[in-house]
Amino acid sequence: MKTILFFLFILMSLGAQATEINGFASLYGSTILGGGPSQDSYTNENYNFTHFSKIGFNLNAPVNNQLSMIAQVIADGDVSDTANDSKTDWKPVADWFFLEYRNSDSSILRIGRQLLPILLTAEYIDIGALIPYFNLPLAFYNLSTIKAVNGISYEYGLTSGNQRFATRLIAGEEKKTYPLVGGELDGHFNDLIGLSLLYEWQWLQLQASYIHTQIDATFNTEFTISNPTTHIGQTLSYDLSVSLDHYSLGLKIDYRDILFYAEGIMLRGQKATSLNEATDGLIKEGKFLEKAIGAYAFIGKRFNRITPYYMYTRALWDAGILKDQVSYHALGCRYDPISNFTAKLELLSAKSAESSAYVHEIGRWSHGLSLGFDILF
Repeated sequence: MKTILFFLFILMSLGAQATEINGFASLYGSTILGGGPSQDSYTNENYNFTHFSKIGFNLNAPVNNQLSMIAQVIADGDVSDTANDSKTDWKPVADWFFLEYRNSDSSILRIGRQLLPILLTAEYIDIGALIPYFNLPLAFYNLSTIKAVNGISYEYGLTSGNQRFATRLIAGEEKKTYPLVGGELDGHFNDLIGLSLLYEWQWLQLQASYIHTQIDATFNTEFTISNPTTHIGQTLSYDLSVSLDHYSLGLKIDYRDILFYAEGIMLRGQKATSLNEATDGLIKEGKFLEKAIGAYAFIGKRFNRITPYYMYTRALWDAGILKDQVSYHALGCRYDPISNFTAKLELLSAKSAESSAYVHEIGRWSHGLSLGFDILF
């Protein structure tokens, strides 16, 4: 049904006046320097330009002065663990498509599949040329839970001099398979409601958001039970219903060629219900996710066409029997030789304190070197 609606949307947009189509592409390659493969450093044992490469198109089709049809189609490379899709292999996906009605410059109504206003860079997270760093580490990015929902939102903004205030309300739902630490979640994110607040002033941007959703899902997990006499690998599948609250706060500063980003995310889940009998005793209190926190800080300095930068990221979570905390250090350089073309080189080191799906060896650093090219067309 979603595919049918999207193609109907495209056919309608082709008949609209002054349709605008913009394209973007990213070619990312990486290799392992030491410590074993790390999914979160975007490295592969064999150097290639597939992992996290992408190509996409943005479409804006005005129907009249107030109503527009807006969409993004994107095809990813070998993506195996993101909040967007579990694995795509260059399959085109309608990331979002919605109708936008602007009653005025300050009042906007959107209906359809749309992005959640969670991250500072949420509306252009896939367009590498617009993002100063290489990529957000997965352990942080996956804390955003879901990227887009099918629903309705209303945004109202006020402008006073060089200041702008905006608030956005959103409600919707999403069905998807979501990779999670220790397993995979296949379910329905329903009764989603959210509120975001945005403040902009010259070189400053501040954003805060809150998202609440009810998850009815099946969680498949694999784990090992070890003691002096027993070593058992076991796979469990259980149904759950959990209430999840998502909080985020972000700060962006672009002042005199100095770039600074800082962002934090916190998830809090209630006790899961409707667990299968197989999980009794293993997850005694029915914990699905007790706490998850992630934060990163980025700083860079422009020198004409070159921008060296450093980014530190830390994420930790407690999901009952699964706990972990991961740290990342990224040192990179961005080069803009011509308009609409960017090259990035980044060295990333990751370390996990406990069991991790993101870092190869516990307690040891994993290192990766990544090279990327971004273009707008």
